[in-house]
Amino acid sequence: MALDARQLVLLLALFTDVVMTECSAGCNSCSGSTCLKCESSYYLSNGFCSPCPKDCTSCNGYDYCTSCKPGKWGSDNQCQFTCSNNCYNKECHNDTGYCVQCKPGLYGPQCEHYCSICTDDLCDLRRCTHGCKQGYFEYKTETESICQICPTDCRNCNNVRTCQVCNDGFHLYQFHSNENMFVHCVSCSLGSNCLNYCAIQNCNKCEVHDGALVCADCPEGYRFNGKTCILNTTSCSQECSSYCNDDGICLGSCNAGWTGERCSGKCSDKCLTCDKSNSGICQQCKGDFHTVNCNTACNPSCITEKGKQRCRLVDGYCLNGCEHNFWGPDCDQSCSNGCIDNGLTSICERNNGTCKHGCKDGYSGDKCDITFTRKTTIVSKASTTTQKQVSTQCDCKENVVCKSNFVEGFFSGLGTSVVVAVITVTLFQIRRRYVAKKLKSQQDSKKTIEMPTYYNEDIRHTYETQEAATGTSNYEKLGNTRNTDNVYNDLETTVQ
Repeated sequence: MALDARQLVLLLALFTDVVMTECSAGCNSCSGSTCLKCESSYYLSNGFCSPCPKDCTSCNGYDYCTSCKPGKWGSDNQCQFTCSNNCYNKECHNDTGYCVQCKPGLYGPQCEHYCSICTDDLCDLRRCTHGCKQGYFEYKTETESICQICPTDCRNCNNVRTCQVCNDGFHLYQFHSNENMFVHCVSCSLGSNCLNYCAIQNCNKCEVHDGALVCADCPEGYRFNGKTCILNTTSCSQECSSYCNDDGICLGSCNAGWTGERCSGKCSDKCLTCDKSNSGICQQCKGDFHTVNCNTACNPSCITEKGKQRCRLVDGYCLNGCEHNFWGPDCDQSCSNGCIDNGLTSICERNNGTCKHGCKDGYSGDKCDITFTRKTTIVSKASTTTQKQVSTQCDCKENVVCKSNFVEGFFSGLGTSVVVAVITVTLFQIRRRYVAKKLKSQQDSKKTIEMPTYYNEDIRHTYETQEAATGTSNYEKLGNTRNTDNVYNDLETTVQ
């Protein structure tokens, strides 16, 4: 069907708009010369797309990468750091550099520790799963739990300063240095048996409690006063974890569940341990609770580990981390549904909710909480069974700038070729009509037109008489041919 002039002008304008709105390098969507959305390895600035730093796969600007290339980390440092060689597949988190998974036989944030120092050589990503081997102690931080070696000649210890049991041929010895107290092991005298030897005077058996060497077995009629065994003149509660003064007042802490200066009172039912001067102020809760009254439950999304508190007393901070799909200090925020779930680790960073493994299709942003979908319209051409995609539009949410443009969809792919063909045929038809009309005009201008050369009856009668006598017309005598080029001049001459 031929197009009229108005339709042709509109079609040409649309075709010109498509040609003129080709986007620049790195730009996915634009309006004229202004880019609206960049490719993943570019960032948008003042309407133009600039490339991210070389080690970034996506960024919010040149100074902050949202994801790094494999083997790189340092989101706020242009991903310039290299993941540890001990990381499995050299894969680590963008912001911390901590390994996503360790090579076999290693553990720790950067897989820098050997599982061989763990009991039965068993460990997970962050710690020895069954504690440390003999001669090592477990040292905990907010991010990891590692095994460190005990003091020299020590068989068992709680920390680097305090030994609990010495190796054969050594005994416990207490001393002070730089206002700190140490309990280490010293060699027994030559030939002596120091199996039951204790450095505390009159003590039958020494033990270490709360980092200090104490007597666990004074002779009958004696008690331990913190330094040595003395004659027992006053009673001391058996719930005192250390020793009492001459008045029976416990000079150390009370056993779990007890309170008061003589450790004779019980803590609140909700407290595992409580303040020595106030039984209602809990220092540790029974079960998974927090606050000084232990009346607020830990968030269910906190990870539970056997023998460990689930959350911190003062603020409910989850001590063992968050469950798979949660983040935040007390694990009360859900990771975005747009985060990729690899099934092995948590899917988003605990401190900010950033997706660890990137976004699913249709999602974008650090937290993968910006969504967009593509809708495709399929049409069938009458002359063929082949279906062609002819239009695409964006549905956008969360501050994403999309351009819904019929022309961009209509002229995509094979549609462009169809339009070019239509324009070519239309222009050919218009030219053909124009040429035909011009030829017809030229032919009409040469056609002889018989026209009368008189204006009233008297003049007509005179001309007819003359023409009858001579056999020629008055006009033809002049050697003229009647046509559209000179008939009007002839008329003017006749009138005169």
